[in-house]
Formats: sequence, structure tokens, C-alpha cells
Amino acid sequence: MISGLDQHGRNNDALSVFQKMVGLGMKPTSSTFACVISACANVGGLCLGSQVHGHVMKLGYVFDVYVIASLITLYANCKHMNNSFKVFDEKLHMNVVVWTSLLTGYGVNRKHEDALQVFGDMIRMGVIPNQSSFTSALNSCREMEAVDWGKEIHGAAIKLGFERDVYVGNTLVLLYTACGNISNGVSIFNEISEKNIVSWNTIIVGCAKHGYGKGSLTLFSQMVKARVDPDDITFTGLLNACSHSGMLREGICFFEYLCQCTAIETKLEHYACMVDILCRNGKLDEAEELVKTMPIEANLSIWLALLNGCRMHSNLEVAERACKYVLDIDPHCSAAYVLLSNMYASAGRWADVSRIRRNMRKSDSIKQPGCSWVTEKRAWHISFVSGDMSHP
Repeated sequence: MISGLDQHGRNNDALSVFQKMVGLGMKPTSSTFACVISACANVGGLCLGSQVHGHVMKLGYVFDVYVIASLITLYANCKHMNNSFKVFDEKLHMNVVVWTSLLTGYGVNRKHEDALQVFGDMIRMGVIPNQSSFTSALNSCREMEAVDWGKEIHGAAIKLGFERDVYVGNTLVLLYTACGNISNGVSIFNEISEKNIVSWNTIIVGCAKHGYGKGSLTLFSQMVKARVDPDDITFTGLLNACSHSGMLREGICFFEYLCQCTAIETKLEHYACMVDILCRNGKLDEAEELVKTMPIEANLSIWLALLNGCRMHSNLEVAERACKYVLDIDPHCSAAYVLLSNMYASAGRWADVSRIRRNMRKSDSIKQPGCSWVTEKRAWHISFVSGDMSHP
């Protein structure tokens, strides 16, 4: 029962059953402990999980690989990676499940270099990675934009026969498209044996992000022919494709089809994309009308999209109205002040520039400086911040 509740996401119910079980004097098995610790990990129950860890040690289950893996995940999810590593480091008999739990834990805590170090150590120890090992390692590569590391892990996946696996394949497509290597992303996508909705969405969104709008639309046609039903993410990708490739007519058609011909909920992301499409094509009045007539309240990003569109087409009248809405939502939004100030400067309205700058200082809005990072031989170097002369 505990296992079933845990697998169906009813974690608190699983923990309640466990507490009743212990109260009745029943002795838990290693499988029970693994499920209970997993439930604690999912709800962030560090206190109860630590107590269960104590019982595990008393009952001698500390060498069960699934219990170990669950404990590593528990501490990782609760941001206690030192404890995760301690559980891992104490064990003499470690298999792929335990290694992958530590690897994934580092990734969850955004310690991606450590995650990739674990993956490398795992290989050197002769532990053969599984599907989850590859997806976790590749996700860390993507987060770091470490495409060279990703290529090596890709090579290992091919050698071990994972190149056609849908989950590893999806992660590889995401890695390559996120780093701008669309051709590799498409090649891997084509090799995936049983594509799912995530596969199609990943390649459509990846192409859209890098300006391959027509490619995204072609892929969508193939998706329809393959009888895969689109979801809200699919339409976000399609609308982004139309936005980044200047396809006004196609964007309007997709948006109207989404709103009128599907049961998919139209979300703020879809409206933001449509506003961006209209703005990029100079339809600022239509964009403002769409924002004002939306059935859901426009958020900051939508008003900023409209404001940025006004900057592109030097429309101060709409920009002033959009800026008012932005600052009503977030009085400290430096982007709004900077955009409007720059527009006033371009129009030679220096008194308004001074007024905006004064208001910006009064609101304690600070424009964040730009920065960049440098990598050399897989080592991450200190970031360079705009205007900072202290770095040698």
C-alpha cells in the first residue's frame, strides 16, 4: 500500500500509513523503508526522513542499494548534499542506482560540475550508466552549456546502445538545440525510435528559439501526420517560431486555431507570444488591444513585450501607456524605466529623460550590469562584469 501511494504521488498518505504501521508494532522491510524515504524526499520531509534513516541503521538496511539511493535523494532534495555524499561515500557496494542518485542530486542542487565529476568517476569505476544516468549528466551539460562534455557523453551513450532511447534522445536534442547546434538536434531526433510529445516539442521549440521558423512549422506538419496530439507547449513553440521568423499570418492562424478549435487552455505564454508577433510586425495598436481584452490579467512580461515593441517602432504614445501598467505591477522594474528613457532620448525629449531618471532613483531601481563567463580546458573561470576593472 505504501509503495502504491508513493508511486501515485500521494506521499503524505504513504507517510501516514507508515506511521500507523510502526504504531502497530509491524517491522518494516527494506522495500518499505525505500518507499517511505522516497515519500519524504518528495515532500521535503527532512525531519521524518532523518528519523527513518536512524531506524534503517538500527535494523541493518544500510547496505540495501535502493534504501541508499532513496536516502541520497532525500538529502539532495532537502539541499543537504554533504549528507547525500556521506551516505554515498560510506557504502562499499555501490551500483548504478546509487551512483545515479548522487549524480542527479548534484544536478538538482545546481552543482553541475560536481555532477559531471560523479559521472566520470562512475565510468572509471566500471559502473555502466543507465538511462537516468545519461539524462542527468546531459542535463548538467545543458545547464552549463558544456557542449564538448555533452558530445563525449553522447559518444558513450551510442557505445552502450542508448542513441535510440526516447529519454536519452530527448535530452540530447535539448542539449544540442539549446547550444544552437540545430543540425545535430534534428539528426538525433530522427534517430529516436519511438518519439513522444516531448520529443516533438523539444525539436519544435529548439528550432523556433534559433530562428528556424519554417523548420518548426514543417516539423509540426510531420507531428500531425504521425497522429501525435499537440499540447500547450507545442503551440508556445509554434508561436515563438512565427515571432522570431516574422511570420505574421501564420502566427495569427495558429493563435486563432488554439483559441477556437482546441480544448487546450490558452495561457499567458501564448498571449505573450502573440503580442510579440504583432509588435515585431508593427501592429502595436492591435497588440495593445489584445492585451487589454485578454480573458486573463496580463502579467509583467506581456506589458514589457508591448513596451519593447514600442521601442522597436518608436511609438511613444503606446509606450507611455504600457510603461504605466508595468510600473503599476512592479514599481521597481528597471527595464521599463530604461526602455522609456531611451525612447525619450531618441526623440530628443531630454526633460522627460531627466524625469524618468529621477523616478528611477526614487524607486531604488537598479539596472543589473551585464556579465559573461569564460571556460578553458573544461575549467570555469570567474565571470567578467561590465564596468569592473578589477579582473587581471
